[in-house]
Amino acid sequence: MRLFNHKDRIAKTLSTLLLATIAATSVANAQTDSKPKLAGELRNIPEREEEFMDWGLGLFVHWSIDSQLGSVISHHMDMASDKHLDRMVNELPKTFNPTDYNPDEWMQLAKLAGVKYMVLTTKHHSGFCLWDSAVTDYDIANTPYKKDIVKEFVDACRRHDIKVGFYYSPEDFAFNYKAGYPARGGKMPKDKHAELVDFTKVQIKELLTNYGPIDVMFLDGGHKAVLTQYCHEVDPNVIVTRGEMVTPEQRLPKNPIPGPWETCFTLGNQWQYKPTNDDFKSGSTLINMLVETRAKGGNLLINVGPKPDGSIPIEQEERFRELALWMFVNDEAIHDVRACVVAGDKGHAYYTQSKDGKYTYAIVTKFTERDPVPNNRIWGRGSRKEFLLPELVANENTTVQVLGQDHRSERYSDRIDLAINFENTKDGLLMDVIRQQRLYNWRNWPNAVVLRFENVDFVQPEEAVEVATDGKEFTSESGITWSSSPVKTKGGKLASGLFDKTGALAYAENTGGPKLTFDGIDFRAGTTASTTVLGVAGPAYAGYAEGEQIISSGMYPAPATAIPELRGLNIGSTYRVQALFYDQRPNQEGQHVIVEGKNMGRYANGPGGNGLLVSGTFVATADTQSFKLERTANDGKTPDNQIQLNALVLHQLP
Repeated sequence: MRLFNHKDRIAKTLSTLLLATIAATSVANAQTDSKPKLAGELRNIPEREEEFMDWGLGLFVHWSIDSQLGSVISHHMDMASDKHLDRMVNELPKTFNPTDYNPDEWMQLAKLAGVKYMVLTTKHHSGFCLWDSAVTDYDIANTPYKKDIVKEFVDACRRHDIKVGFYYSPEDFAFNYKAGYPARGGKMPKDKHAELVDFTKVQIKELLTNYGPIDVMFLDGGHKAVLTQYCHEVDPNVIVTRGEMVTPEQRLPKNPIPGPWETCFTLGNQWQYKPTNDDFKSGSTLINMLVETRAKGGNLLINVGPKPDGSIPIEQEERFRELALWMFVNDEAIHDVRACVVAGDKGHAYYTQSKDGKYTYAIVTKFTERDPVPNNRIWGRGSRKEFLLPELVANENTTVQVLGQDHRSERYSDRIDLAINFENTKDGLLMDVIRQQRLYNWRNWPNAVVLRFENVDFVQPEEAVEVATDGKEFTSESGITWSSSPVKTKGGKLASGLFDKTGALAYAENTGGPKLTFDGIDFRAGTTASTTVLGVAGPAYAGYAEGEQIISSGMYPAPATAIPELRGLNIGSTYRVQALFYDQRPNQEGQHVIVEGKNMGRYANGPGGNGLLVSGTFVATADTQSFKLERTANDGKTPDNQIQLNALVLHQLP
């Protein structure tokens, strides 16, 4: 079976499709400023990101021809023998015939569970396409099934009013194998990289133009900066998640993250279908993951792996039906909500809030020690629970209701007192709540119970500030080991020698300027292909340099929080990131830098402006790595706006 012919099929198709793309791009550019666009200029439309934040819950589908093997999706091709790769490319397509694929059944289950958008692996790292791509024969058209799985998926999404999302991998192991280079392309010549990018752009354009408007693109692999921009050029309305947002994988952040973000999890321990030896999360675990994600402001993208025949395994369906029951009662605490001032993970509940601020939802996942059974999470029907919500304080106008439950009884019984009692105490809001709705035949309920409050306030307790001293290290939850050291100034200028140019990979974006070289590093935006690595709300100024000295401040725009995302990392490699903070303005004295919740020290010390150099080392466990930067006033606690970041350098260490 012929995969593709580099000399005829790609050349012919690229010459047709890319010329059309170039022509369209030229017309678009002619209608805008003639100067070159800075890397990273095209971004998600804010209104579309707001829509994305409303959805809350998505369904990820990992499915490809190697589901026939029950293997990890695609990655078994890395470090594989030629025989293995040849069979993967030339044999497996011949037996892929998912005759039980019924996307309407997928959508019905998803919608019942409260899913608002679905993301299908249109092409994973193997390179196999679930649609008939013009630039490869390694696709669904060359299987016994032949029909366009992507089209069937999109049509079903629209029939059931579910937003359409595509996962797409720029990495293509089959492309590399046919080209005679290692599966991950680590030593691929630059001209081959360019060919792969062109090949990838054709496929992205096929996906974004052949199926009507697409809501979400999830880019998983190299060249994200270039391809994110290309997605926006083809369809300005598409929402790029991975590639533009913070997208942790198989983990939740410790603290809420501002703006849109998304985390993805497997139901078991493998993304694709695993016929045996899998260990599935319980329905309760799935519910609690969703609750915590929404309380921290993110979307949960939970994964299923269909069987080779296209059906969803019963074990995975069961988890979604458990979630469906919970969402049937409590979906208003998940959809169209935002994170609160506290997530609530240190108390007995997590919190979300309706966008208009009218309702606050306390999603109770655990109870107080007053419960006679230690660590008891079971709440029996008709029983009362007494527990504390230490984050809340009530007032004379406060009202509260258990979602899904009312005083009305279809049994015409007046013996049940459904009154909810609450009292402000020095330790928080003491609740006395009865759960009466019978959701299981077995009367005990193991899952979260949601209280809907009106007119309730949050308590914001004072917390001591721990300041890191020079050389003191700490390791954050993200796995980065951080340290900081003060930087002295002379005459209001920062001395050179702070950064090592060796191994420097990527630098902060900036607005440009005539003199932006420091320590031999050119900080002008777009100077290297790897420059655009920061997933932040605005550009970071590298300051204004004179010779080898930085003499003016850089900044992130308000608010005083930024979440840089380092992209295109090699998994298993060790990196060092250095961030320089400096402010010489006389009225900026004593500001602190907070990195991942840890106070790293002061960086603005009055006239002359001593600086702070923060360094972090980590081993990449994914191809992206994010971290949170904040600024406080000189008390070390009060949030302040416009954190001053002069420069950011990423090094790959030997």
